[in-house]
Amino acid sequence: MKIRYKIWLERNEKTIFGRGREELLRSIDELHSLYAAAKKLNMSYRAAWGRLKASEARLGVKLTCSDGQGKGMHLTPEAKELLEKFDRLEHAVESFLNGYAGIFSLSKTKIRSAAENKNFKDIKVLKLCVLAFLVLTEDFNVMTFVDACSTAL
Repeated sequence: MKIRYKIWLERNEKTIFGRGREELLRSIDELHSLYAAAKKLNMSYRAAWGRLKASEARLGVKLTCSDGQGKGMHLTPEAKELLEKFDRLEHAVESFLNGYAGIFSLSKTKIRSAAENKNFKDIKVLKLCVLAFLVLTEDFNVMTFVDACSTAL
């Protein structure tokens, strides 16, 4: 089983940055062109431009610049810093969630056994993970899991 997640940054319920905008900036950095980046990501130029400008406005900084010599578009130092921080955040969240992925592979028998033997470490971890599990999983029979945990909780 794999825990899945999505991370994005927003302000006033409006997206500032996320995976799509990260891909857009990385493509601009690679191709030095918003048009080419949009094409690579199967987006319209207008959609790519709109997302870029919206992020810049919400962040209050420019994310791209032109060198003025016709050599295309480049990322600003602020954009590179944003990409680096977003990478660190995603890595930290992924590492954290990977540490808990194994807890959901516990069978009903193991959960009941932990409760009967009063293995409080396992029970405490289950209590901490149930809410995260309910929020994060997409394709699991939740009632089966809750039913299996009822003796432990």
